[in-house]
Amino acid sequence: MYRLRIMLLALVFFALAGASSSHAETEKQEAIAELLKITNSLEMLEEITISTLRVLLSQQYARHPEIPDKVKQKTFVILEDTFRENMSAIISDFGKVYAKEFTLEEIQGLIAFYQTDLGQKVITSMPKIMQQGMIIGAKWGREIGLVAMERIQKELASKGYKI
Repeated sequence: MYRLRIMLLALVFFALAGASSSHAETEKQEAIAELLKITNSLEMLEEITISTLRVLLSQQYARHPEIPDKVKQKTFVILEDTFRENMSAIISDFGKVYAKEFTLEEIQGLIAFYQTDLGQKVITSMPKIMQQGMIIGAKWGREIGLVAMERIQKELASKGYKI
């Protein structure tokens, strides 16, 4: 009888621990969803991704002038619709990254920060900063890439290779 009580207590303990863990995970996922919402992370991701994909698609169309503008516009709509239809998959993946990197308390701290005036300024300024940073990074990458290629070509030439 004593063993049965111990076993029942153990089962109840593990069941409650599991429920508590499940509740904590749910609370963490809800906090992550709130953080993504207040930081406009998903909207920015959507905007950047669609914009990038539009540029890539436009580059493809530059090689196919025979495709009418009306058809191109329809494909842009398809692109955007497809992206939006599949948004839940990336939201889930983002949630996993945040869950891995931050504790519930840290996520709650981030939420509190982003609800301040400074946090709101960071949210509104970050897209501009990122856009300018990408332009600066791309320019720097092109310049350094040319220097690196020049050095690589010299090294290969010294070994009798030409590219």
